[in-house]
Amino acid sequence: MHRPPFLPRWSVVLDEVTLFFQRRHFDEQLELRLRQAESQKRRLAVIVVDADGIARINERWGVATGDAIMVGFGRRIAASLSPEDVFAHHDGNRLAIIRWAPSADRAMAFAQHLASRVSGAPFEIPGGRDAAFLTASVGVALAEAPRQATIVVAAAGDALRRARKLGGNRVCLAD
Repeated sequence: MHRPPFLPRWSVVLDEVTLFFQRRHFDEQLELRLRQAESQKRRLAVIVVDADGIARINERWGVATGDAIMVGFGRRIAASLSPEDVFAHHDGNRLAIIRWAPSADRAMAFAQHLASRVSGAPFEIPGGRDAAFLTASVGVALAEAPRQATIVVAAAGDALRRARKLGGNRVCLAD
């Protein structure tokens, strides 16, 4: 990607609304982590989190308010991450995490923790007009090298869709 000289480097890797890393950075880091997982014989989890109810907020208070709520949503998730985790705005209202995961049980427990962090307290509507509650649907996929990044992300996305189909506000592990 060509970057005009007047744009700082961070503008290429950070989402302009949330200031979280963009998907491009996530994809690059996933490829790198998969190679590390193979050489170090470690397991990765890809966790995709979707904000249940954000469309309702956008309809009621507008997209700018929805964007502000998504920033708060992401900050609640980010507060639980370790410095080794990779966290990014994935697409739409989805955020994604790459995390070392020694087992499916540990990855699921962490994903449950993230979901509870999001739904634990209301999000204040900018301007103090009101408050909104959100929940999270979460998909988790484990990657044991060698595995292609696109396959792991697709598996996490499938698990997320299953969580949403089951009514949202839940965590599902990829098959």
